[in-house]
Amino acid sequence: MASKRTSEAWYAAKKRLRSNRTRPGAHPAGTCLAALGDIEGAIAEFDTALATKPDCAEAINSKIFVLDFSDEADFEQHRNVRRLWWKHIGSKIPRSDQPYRNTLDPRRRIVVGYLSSDFRDHSAAKVFKPACNTPTRPRFETVCYSCSPARDRATWEFQQMADRWHNASQWSDDRLADQIRQDGIDIWSTCRTYRGRPLTRHRNEAGADRGTWLGPLHAPPDCDGRLRVLPIR
Repeated sequence: MASKRTSEAWYAAKKRLRSNRTRPGAHPAGTCLAALGDIEGAIAEFDTALATKPDCAEAINSKIFVLDFSDEADFEQHRNVRRLWWKHIGSKIPRSDQPYRNTLDPRRRIVVGYLSSDFRDHSAAKVFKPACNTPTRPRFETVCYSCSPARDRATWEFQQMADRWHNASQWSDDRLADQIRQDGIDIWSTCRTYRGRPLTRHRNEAGADRGTWLGPLHAPPDCDGRLRVLPIR
């Protein structure tokens, strides 16, 4: 896959899978099929991997991502794979024990944090850019955490929209969590991915309401998976 020889990688993965059905060969096979454009085939391979190893994080995350490209996937399929993520991954992530120190004054601006590796000329950025440039901005303060060293004209535009901007590309998860607390974030949103993967170090930074959206949503089972506005507690 790294050398772009996708077809060869797919055949190698299938050969590995045939030789030993107990090994997680279905996940790389699914990744190859997704790259080749066979979305339904990729989903079937991820399901095979998960039947062997239900807590395979790579297969779960890949299935969540690939389902976004399926014309056949319905709401229940999207919800169920996210519930699987919560059962095997999300529920095991340490929860921050730091208290939520933001004041509950309804007159103050709501501080919204956007975390992403895609504040640049990227397809994901075209989706969440309008949210960062909301017309109701006087009611909100926007803080962006950029987790990629890549910069272009779109990066500059995002910087102009944000009230505060952090280059977090070299930060550890703990450093990021500390900054989120210092910034007094009320609502934080993971826009697509953090360093190419979902943020998993802290389940609830600084006590802020979390809305991971505009990309693969990972949510606890009591969340119905629909996009919603989260109130300050």
